[in-house]
Amino acid sequence: MIGLNKEKFIDKIEEYSTPVTETGCWIWNKPLNRGGYGRVKIKGKSVSAHRLSYMVHVKDPKNMHVLHKCDIRCCVNPNHLYLGTHQDNMKDKKDRKRASKPRANAQGEKHAKALLTTDQVKEIRQKYLPRQYTYKMLSKEYGVSVRTIQSIIRKERWNYEWTD
Repeated sequence: MIGLNKEKFIDKIEEYSTPVTETGCWIWNKPLNRGGYGRVKIKGKSVSAHRLSYMVHVKDPKNMHVLHKCDIRCCVNPNHLYLGTHQDNMKDKKDRKRASKPRANAQGEKHAKALLTTDQVKEIRQKYLPRQYTYKMLSKEYGVSVRTIQSIIRKERWNYEWTD
């Protein structure tokens, strides 16, 4: 960024992060975005904290992505950061199994947000059908909400037919 006072921002990065001796990470202690990346405002513009750290410690990344070697999203240690293309970032995301959105057609336990396996859903339905278990009992046993159990029983979730 033009007119960036590097020393000021190096001090701020140091002030707003905590070094972790075991890993070498510098953990950002200020706001994080929904993805878990540190955020900072500069002249009214929101900037990724790891990108700012790379910019002031190493060089301006310009139109490149700043990636993490350590796989800790809130790490701002410039030694844990490197430049890559969009393609590099997508490959890294895939390799680390960090896809943010589930595939539109993913079902059951293959869905990125699945809490249960297909076998568990079958068990839940089998246990509920004779009315021996309540929604509450099943939710406690399987560690999910009563609403999730209700949705499974009503086939609002896991509503496709599987083959045995």
